[in-house]
Amino acid sequence: MDMSERVPVYDNHVHMSPSGRNVDALREYEAAGGTGLTLVTLPYKEVRISRGEDFAESYRITYSLAEKAREATDLEINIAVGPYPVLIIPLAEAYGLEKAEEIMAKGMEDAARDVAEGKAVAIGEIGRPHFPVPKEIREASDRVLLLGMQLAKENSCPVIIHCESDADTDRSLAELADAAGLDRGMVVKHSSPPWVTDEETHGVMPSIPASKTNVREAIGKGTDRFMIETDYIDDPEKPGAIMSVTTVPKKVSAWLANGQVPVESIHRICGDIPDSLYRRRGETMTVKVTCVYDEGAKENTSLIGAKGSAMLAEAGGKRVLFDTGLRPRYLAHNLDCLGIDVQSIDAVVVSQDNPDNARGLDGVLKDRTSPLTVYAPPGAYSGGGGMLSRSAGISDQARPMADLSYEEGWLEIFPGIHRTPFLESGKGYREAFLVLETPKGQVVLSGLGSGGPEAVLLEAESRFKRKVHAFIGSIALEKAKKPVAEAYARSFQAHDVDDVLLNHAVGRNGITNVRVVLGLSAVKDFYVGYVYETR
Repeated sequence: MDMSERVPVYDNHVHMSPSGRNVDALREYEAAGGTGLTLVTLPYKEVRISRGEDFAESYRITYSLAEKAREATDLEINIAVGPYPVLIIPLAEAYGLEKAEEIMAKGMEDAARDVAEGKAVAIGEIGRPHFPVPKEIREASDRVLLLGMQLAKENSCPVIIHCESDADTDRSLAELADAAGLDRGMVVKHSSPPWVTDEETHGVMPSIPASKTNVREAIGKGTDRFMIETDYIDDPEKPGAIMSVTTVPKKVSAWLANGQVPVESIHRICGDIPDSLYRRRGETMTVKVTCVYDEGAKENTSLIGAKGSAMLAEAGGKRVLFDTGLRPRYLAHNLDCLGIDVQSIDAVVVSQDNPDNARGLDGVLKDRTSPLTVYAPPGAYSGGGGMLSRSAGISDQARPMADLSYEEGWLEIFPGIHRTPFLESGKGYREAFLVLETPKGQVVLSGLGSGGPEAVLLEAESRFKRKVHAFIGSIALEKAKKPVAEAYARSFQAHDVDDVLLNHAVGRNGITNVRVVLGLSAVKDFYVGYVYETR
């Protein structure tokens, strides 16, 4: 591989066998350019499964092989363990279906225990037989799979699914995830066809075999929301079965050479998406939010407080600036004081076409040396936008650095970082919110919150099927009467929001009235220089 272009190379489905090449195969993978992989447990021939407890022995073999590979290579190895779904058939033949289901469930519980203990980062491959089976086998398999998804939700980990690939498969997996309360994006469909659009996946994460045809079709649909895999089985008697262990490095090298897949898409397919799912070797992705523009500023600092709003969100190695404040020079000053380099910002999301939230963008762009993607409200930045204008604009000097996107619906900016649709406030405002995924639930960032928190809380819960863990920013209460503030506070209560951090735009009286309902310590200030961080 041409190492002049440093990119991640990740195979999302690899097996190792005690009787196979195991470590030697992974040395070859690394030598070809591989940087990471998901190691998935097998029904090893060395272990006879006759009791639920027997699965734990298979898992121990996987951990031992992974440890040897880590000692011999510098690969990042993420481990998935779980009861292989086809085993339910011989178990049912030997012990009856009820006992077989019980054995499979025990294997699922032990896999979840190992995830909780940090031995593995995913439950898989689990699911149901990939070929036609009697109805009672299918139903039992789905019950075991539902248990696996419920355990995955409890452990904030993904599941890797082995099953059929019919037209309605992803829909059925999405419905099972909903029933378990598991984020659909945490359901990884192993050996998926190149079904990658939202309409095809229903929110499930596809992991597609790394063939030229599959990747061409997937990329041709205008999205890079998928992973690639070989399903390398490490069987010395079938060395060419499925795909070679070096297939993914060779494909990525070819992509770099021929430009079939853009470099940024390679980073997403082989880096950002696996990072967001597996947190590499069990590391939990940190979410960090810093207030960089607000009327209030941290005391005893040189930070400037001024009318407007901007927050910097960091997750999965990406930085997204949410809103840009009113005055470019104040934003530039605060970013500099906080040690935030404008060049390190990966994208900007603007919540609304309001100068208080949007006008500072011009300064950010002028300081850039490379273009920046800006997700903006329709119609924003159509003109120069002088200081007396009621709409934000971009100067001719800054405009070449703006890659403007005006999409309206839900957007995944980066893995784990989302923008809501533009929601109607009932007061003539349309605004979007930023939503960050964490194991504890969503973190919602609000630039104004003119209609209160209820609409965005409902929207986020509906999208991710999980509670909102934290709400940060504004709910516009500066001129609102006490009953409105109390209603907003009760909305936080009703949705069981754990952390509420409000900025100066709420108004002192507004914050006080919210605290009367929620309690003094339940509502924290969030001014320039304040940081919120969660794992």
